[in-house]
This record gives sequence, C-alpha cells and structure tokens, in this order.
Amino acid sequence: MRLGRVDLIFNISKTEKSIGDIFEIEFSEILPEFEYNGVVYNFSDPISFIGRYYPLKEDISVTGKIKAKLLSKCDRCLCDVKFNIDVDFNEKYSRNTEDEDIYLFEGYEIDLSKAILDIIVLNFRLFI
Repeated sequence: MRLGRVDLIFNISKTEKSIGDIFEIEFSEILPEFEYNGVVYNFSDPISFIGRYYPLKEDISVTGKIKAKLLSKCDRCLCDVKFNIDVDFNEKYSRNTEDEDIYLFEGYEIDLSKAILDIIVLNFRLFI
C-alpha cells in the first residue's frame, strides 16, 4: 500500500500520566489517493474520526469511529463507484513493544494515519 504523507496526530504530553482518564479526539482530514494491489483509490470527502483515548499503565488505548467515502472503478465496466466506509477503531499504541498488534510511537505525539488506513483497506471491497 502506498500513501502520501498524512498527519492525523494528537499530543499526549499533558495527559499521559492521567491513567484511566478519558480524553476526546476528533479529526476531519482529506487523505491523498492511495494504491493497493495495483489499483488507485481516492477519497471523495474528508475522512472523519471521532473517538477518545485513555492512558493505560504502559500503553495508550484509542477507540472511535472512522467514516469515509471511497472512490474506485468498477472491475467490469470501469465506471466510477463510490462506497461508504463506517467502521470502528480500537487500537493500542506503545513506545516499546514487540507485539505486532500494537502500533509504536515516539515522544508525545501519536499519529493515527497508518492505523486508520490499515483499517480502511481491511474493510473496503477489493472487487467492486
């Protein structure tokens, strides 16, 4: 999967030590086109992420909802096709882990863009 640089970042420097407290986050961002399996996909509108995060002992847990409208071409007739993505987001972030299911981050900024794109790709129809 190839994607231009997108920053869906939030800063935890003032909240990291508040273990168990819940903090709201919200993004509405235009993502660039991306390529997957040789097909180029575009977003027709900004993606929306509404969620929350809460510091745990060693990790940061982020939950929320991703909404996006994806454009592609029909495999049979090559007409433009638009479909909606509306999926839950439930990921953990850590500065130090060997667990492949947890996203790494450095410093005090967590970038959700890779996890959001991973979830979108896992949830759109590969053959339209």
